[in-house]
Amino acid sequence: DRMAASYREVESNHQELERLNKEKNKFLGVVAHDLRSPIGAISGYAEILIDEDVNKEESKEIIRNVKMISRDMLLMVNDLLDISMIERGQLVLNLTETPIKKLLSRRIQSLHFNAEKKGIKLLMNEVDDDVCLIDPNRVAQVIDNLICNSIKFSPEQSSIQCSVKCEKDQMVLKISDEGFGIPKNELKNIFGEGSTTSTKS
Repeated sequence: DRMAASYREVESNHQELERLNKEKNKFLGVVAHDLRSPIGAISGYAEILIDEDVNKEESKEIIRNVKMISRDMLLMVNDLLDISMIERGQLVLNLTETPIKKLLSRRIQSLHFNAEKKGIKLLMNEVDDDVCLIDPNRVAQVIDNLICNSIKFSPEQSSIQCSVKCEKDQMVLKISDEGFGIPKNELKNIFGEGSTTSTKS
């Protein structure tokens, strides 16, 4: 009986370790994916500073944006170092009253040079000065991913429309572009873990 109990304990511990390993891999995959957008943005800014004739004011704006993006990346790296978060397999939300117009404006500002490289106009539609109870850092990651995907899959010399508003207890974000879009038969898969679509940039 003692041996059987020990075996069950070992088996239980093994299953728990497997579960934690799966949660860790899932969590790391999410953060690694979210790091692509800011890294790509910083790379784009570096190319502009090296290859293009930018004036002093434009250089300052680029540096301000790189500083903001670097801060966002540091938050994601801190997530990677938070062992308890990895064990839970969940991101902790720090909800605060956030002016969503200002949040969206900053995200557009940080990415507009990337859009300009393809001749794409990043436009913010009329947005009310609403305040929503959200985690601004997590929402910023979502906005960056959506806009970066729009830039990637949009044709040159097109435009991307961005808007955000609060409805009851929800924040409604809309990013629309002139790309081919996702095939209807693949829409059901877009929120699946690690899912991709057949759409090509």
